[in-house]
Amino acid sequence: MHGGRTDFGFPHRVCTTGVRARSLRAACGERPDHNPDATGRGRPAQRGDVIRLDLKCSVDGYTSDCARTAVLGRPSADQQAIYDALHSAFDAGLELLRPGGALREVHAAAIKAMRACGFDMYCRGHFGHGVGASLFVEEWPFIAADEMTAVEPQMVLAYETPWYIRGLGAFTLEDQFIVGQRSVDVCWTLPRELAICD
Repeated sequence: MHGGRTDFGFPHRVCTTGVRARSLRAACGERPDHNPDATGRGRPAQRGDVIRLDLKCSVDGYTSDCARTAVLGRPSADQQAIYDALHSAFDAGLELLRPGGALREVHAAAIKAMRACGFDMYCRGHFGHGVGASLFVEEWPFIAADEMTAVEPQMVLAYETPWYIRGLGAFTLEDQFIVGQRSVDVCWTLPRELAICD
């Protein structure tokens, strides 16, 4: 993504360069875009914009879900601090995402990490969901504070740490995992750092 490209134009560009995406949402700017059906408002990207990419695809009937965040140009101190905290929360929850672990404990660890980074007001209903039958609906089980379900082999989960902040942008780090007998394997190999687009 570069300056002048719109959040409408970016998915078109991706889909014309060989990627077979079933659902690609891009949002840039200060408007926090968390509507699952939104593709952006068409404003050209400007330096300093937060760019949120949420990709869902289907291969041979198997669905996938992943999201990353970038900044056009150098991130501001606030943008970097927020993303670093979300990354820390992601890592804290990921430590507990294991066979036999409780999904509610993953949620608690992510919240605790965000608050340890100084974001005492951060609150989130869930940090992910099951993946399987649909590209357009978040599925049970949810990684939520009240979820009693344990992580079980053969589950496919999307784990995410998002934050949508009016006036600053939409930040998301999301990966998909397959639960095995003894481990949880990540399905994506994209870097998890805040991407810089120049």
